[in-house]
Formats: sequence, C-alpha cells, structure tokens
Amino acid sequence: MTDTAKPDEAAPILTVCVLIVSMLALTFVDRALAKAERSEKYTDAARFYTTGQRLMREGQSATAVEKFRSAVSEQPEDRDYQLALGEALAASGQTGDAEAMLNTVLENNPAWA
Repeated sequence: MTDTAKPDEAAPILTVCVLIVSMLALTFVDRALAKAERSEKYTDAARFYTTGQRLMREGQSATAVEKFRSAVSEQPEDRDYQLALGEALAASGQTGDAEAMLNTVLENNPAWA
C-alpha cells in the first residue's frame, strides 16, 4: 500500500513546484514589461523634447510648451526638460507658470541656487 501512496503524496509537491516556477516566470515577464515601458517613456520624452526645441527655433513657443509639458510628463525628473519648459513658458508670455517651473528646478537642484 505504501507504493500506491507515493504517487498521491507527489501530486501536492508537483503542484507546488509548478506554482513556484509559474510565479518566477511571471516575475520575469513583469520585469521585462516594466523595462520596456520605461524605455518607451524615455523615447517618447526625447521625441517630445526634440520637437519642442525645433518649435522654439521656429518661434512657436506656445506649441513648444505643449511638447515640453509632454516630455516632463514622461520624464518628470529630467531637469533639461524642465528648463526647456520654463523657457518656452516665458517665451510664450506665461511668466507665472515659467517662474513656478524654474523655481521647481532650483528647489530640486540646490547647488544651482
């Protein structure tokens, strides 16, 4: 009877092993997807920033503000994007918003103050 009991005892162990392997696989997939999302956000932000720079050179500061806002939205810690947004806001006459953005940049970079 003990020979017939061993397969029954192995079933729960096999189930636990399958669950552990499945959890590890899902963790790997989740990390890979998160990395891809970060990469996509970085690429999108760079594209918005480049477009905003072009618009600024063309004198279209109000439209550039939209692009720089999008860049900052995708990469909120990037101070180049923040500075560009502040510059575009000032150039488009939105001095209050420009001052607020530039103050934020200074607060986040105390060595610049």
